[in-house]
Formats: sequence, structure tokens, C-alpha cells
Amino acid sequence: MLLPRGLTKKKRDVVLAKKRRIEDKERPFRQAADSQLVDDTTSTQAGSRLEQVVWSSAVYISLFETEFSSETLRLIRRPITDFVKCQSIALKARLTDMPPVNLVAAIRAVGGEHVQVRLALDAMEQEEAAGSAFEFRLLATNGVDIVEETSHVAYLESVPAPYQSISGIVDLVHRNCDIGAAAASRLQGITPIGLTAKNEPSYEQVLVTFSNNLDREEFLERIPWHDQASSDRSPAFCACLRACSLERFASLREEYLTYQNTLNLQITTKSSTTTHQQPTFEPPQTAPSRLQAAPPPPTLPFRSYNLAYPPGRLLFLRNVSTTTNKTAIRADMTAFLAERSSVDYVDWSKGHDTAHIRLGKAIDEQALAGMLEPGRLEGDSKVELLAGERESLYWSRLPEKIRAAAMNS
Repeated sequence: MLLPRGLTKKKRDVVLAKKRRIEDKERPFRQAADSQLVDDTTSTQAGSRLEQVVWSSAVYISLFETEFSSETLRLIRRPITDFVKCQSIALKARLTDMPPVNLVAAIRAVGGEHVQVRLALDAMEQEEAAGSAFEFRLLATNGVDIVEETSHVAYLESVPAPYQSISGIVDLVHRNCDIGAAAASRLQGITPIGLTAKNEPSYEQVLVTFSNNLDREEFLERIPWHDQASSDRSPAFCACLRACSLERFASLREEYLTYQNTLNLQITTKSSTTTHQQPTFEPPQTAPSRLQAAPPPPTLPFRSYNLAYPPGRLLFLRNVSTTTNKTAIRADMTAFLAERSSVDYVDWSKGHDTAHIRLGKAIDEQALAGMLEPGRLEGDSKVELLAGERESLYWSRLPEKIRAAAMNS
């Protein structure tokens, strides 16, 4: 028997004694289930619901009340090697008033060769005398084919907070698509995109895999791709919930990456070709005509999870007075930025003539150029917006905690 590490001898004896009491208590029910002698009334009472427990992903996940990896929904169509833990107290509260051991016996009777049950040996410390813990696993794929075609995959963005889990997304899909518990195998996979600040899978953007293209098209009709939130629909749509096909998602992603690379190339080229030589031509006598504003950049189709830092929020300040201090630099930059952004942190050491300014809100090169007027900065200080490799290099030197806080601000 495997026991948790770090147990004292006294605690180990208590755990072993508790295990023996549970085994003695459940031995009759184990024998009844193994010999197929489960009472007919018990099977009738739990049969319809237990079939959903074994073969329905939605009920299966809500039953165990556990968040798994992105492969959770594949449990219904693929053998697994790890046991799934489930407390009998949760079983009683969610499904039936039957004693836990009776319910386990009924699950064995209904599942037959497709389900295996055992005691949760490593969960004894968390269990009290009110109940025991069991572990379940499926042993058959039930004849469901594995879907690998991209035409069956939908991209779901801005999932509301109450639905940001595997069970929540399953419920969201069931509400917006004619997929009942009896046909749960038609929903075959949920893959999160990106990570949270704690380096855990984020379910705000996910890829949903359907077993056929018809289910995906129906789902996309119910949740279309809108550019803005809709105030006259459900709370999910008010939160900018939208979906599109995997093909369109790939196209939007490629468009955004191309635009991002173009911007980085322009900034890098401009920085490398900038010189401080005096002009060799005479300035014009008359004021130049006003330049037309450049067209705005295209709307980003989704949040980029390739960057580990917030882009467009880092300024580099040159010719800083060695007699100044952080408070004076913050006040000067706050006045310089006006309402376009705010100063989050001044990264400067006493005696240095350069500083990095971390902003609270992103700002683009065009907006910064419009603020660079004579006299806006103290002395002969100069400021530029860092991007590309220089920006990435600065953020990479900061602790993960600071980068995560900046991403979430």
C-alpha cells in the first residue's frame, strides 16, 4: 500500500487502521458487485443516471468536481492509466441519497467491463468518519473515433469567468448547441490557449473539438464572431464572448503576426538609421504643411500569448540629470504623458543618466511622436518607445512576479 510521504509512525498507524475499517465495511458490497448480485431496485434507481456518469462527459466532470488537464474530455473515448479521485460525500450530495458503497456497487454493475473502481489509498488523510474516497477509471473507448480534422475545431474567445473551466465550457456548449448528455461523445476535446499569471492553463480562450462539422457550424451560428460586445443579449455576449472556425482563427492570427513583425521591422530600421548629425540644408522659411495622420492599425483579433510581457509600455529616457531623483522623474514624465498613459514605475539608479519608465497603459509610436515638442521634457532629455528585441531583453531581466503583475494590470 502506498502512503503519503512524511507521515509519522503514529499517523501511519491511524491511516492503516482507517483503511482496514473501510475495507471491512465495504467487503460485502464488493462481493455483491463482483458476482453480479446487485439488487434490482438499486440498479433501477441509479441506472439511468449512472449511465450518464460513465458515458457522459458533462455529468462525469460535475460528478468528480475536479479540474483536469486539456485531455479531460478524451476520457470518454480513450483508455486512461491514472485513476480519478472522487469523494463519496460529493457522490451522495450530487446524485442520490444512496449509501456511497451501494452507489459504487451500482456503478460497477452498470459500467461492467468499461469501468474500474478502487479505494483512494492516498486520500485517507483528508477523509473523516462520515465517508470514504473512491477512484474510478474507464477501460474502454466505447467505439468513439478520435477526431483530428481541423474542420471540426472551433475557437472560443472571452469566455466569462463563471465558465472558465472544463465543466463550465461543456455546459456553455450544451446550452448553445443541441448536444445532450446522451451524445456527449460529440464533444471530444477542450484545449486552453495560454497561461494565467500562476503559470496554469487559462480557459478564457479555448479550442473546442467536435466529432462532426455540423455540430461546429451550429455552435458558430449560436455564438458568432462580433467585434464589439452586445448589450441586448445574454451576460456571456455582454462579456464579448465570440467564436469562429479554426481556419479563420489561423487567418486572423497570421494577419496579426504579420502586422506585428512589420511594426517591429519599421521600429528597428528607424532606430538603426537615426543619426545626430546637423542638417546640411537650409530650413524652409514657411511652416510646412500639416501631414496627414497615418491610418489606424487593424484591430487585434485576439490577445497574443506569445509575449511574456505587456508590449508598448516601456520608455527609455536619455540625458537624465544626475542630481535629480525618482520623484522628480515621475512628476516630469506624468506631465509629459498627460492623459495618454500613466507612470507605473521609474527604473533609475542615482548617478545614471538613463532610465526606463514602465507605463500603466500601452502607447504607440505615433502618439509619442505627437508629444515630442520642444520644452516638454526637463533639460535636454530625450525619450523613445522601446520595442522588439530591446524591449524583450529588458523585461526578461525582471523577476517573473513583476512581469505577471504588469501583464494583469
